[in-house]
Amino acid sequence: MVPDRKGAARLYTRPLEMLLEYARAQYGTEKDTPFSEDDTFVLRHADTGKWFAVFMRIKRGRLGLDDPDTQVWVVNVKPDPVMLGASRGLPGCFPAYHMSKAHWLTALLDGTAEDDLLRALLTQSYEQTGRHKSASGKAHIDSWIIPANPAYYDIQSALADSDETGWKKCRGIRRGDTVYMYVCAPVSAILYRFKVTGTDEDSMRMKVTARYEDGRIDRELLAAHGVRYVRGPRGIPNSLKEEIGEMYR
Repeated sequence: MVPDRKGAARLYTRPLEMLLEYARAQYGTEKDTPFSEDDTFVLRHADTGKWFAVFMRIKRGRLGLDDPDTQVWVVNVKPDPVMLGASRGLPGCFPAYHMSKAHWLTALLDGTAEDDLLRALLTQSYEQTGRHKSASGKAHIDSWIIPANPAYYDIQSALADSDETGWKKCRGIRRGDTVYMYVCAPVSAILYRFKVTGTDEDSMRMKVTARYEDGRIDRELLAAHGVRYVRGPRGIPNSLKEEIGEMYR
């Protein structure tokens, strides 16, 4: 809680205001108030009208937190399935309040959740809720980041004389998808872009379509686009794809 000019207590709103400004800058989106209550509003896709973020002012006790009667702003977002599972163990993230816990996530807007994580979750929610649906009715990510650990496999040596490689199949990745490979420490950068040329039950085949071996797509650049962690397959933000395209024109 921080005081206003009159000295009265008011809600801490900096993360909320940061997300609204981020959505405005990235997507041209302004908050919408479809409900009569003044403690709930949403962000919508301009083209489809679908919600990609729901902001609510609730009591902390609704999330099982201490100081249960104190109010706090939260946001419900719909990240990609991999990020959904990984984020639930991070500070300030909870199974969705008042929405489907199978698809949505609640994040605290009181400074507990890191700004980079909040921006990443909002970006993924925008992409998840705005994509065309597959025949199964589920949103399909077609551009991914996957990690490669040099301690277990030297991908750089493997690709020194070849543009093709096999890889353990990653859930959700299909033939024709684009994969950006993040090589973990000590490299800590995206070094390759692949096209998935085929998959079977346990593996997939990929062909290099771009090399970024100068290491410029490093952790700092990823963090600037909301990607702080690459612990498993995840969708790549459109903003990061676009910057990579500009960097290597």
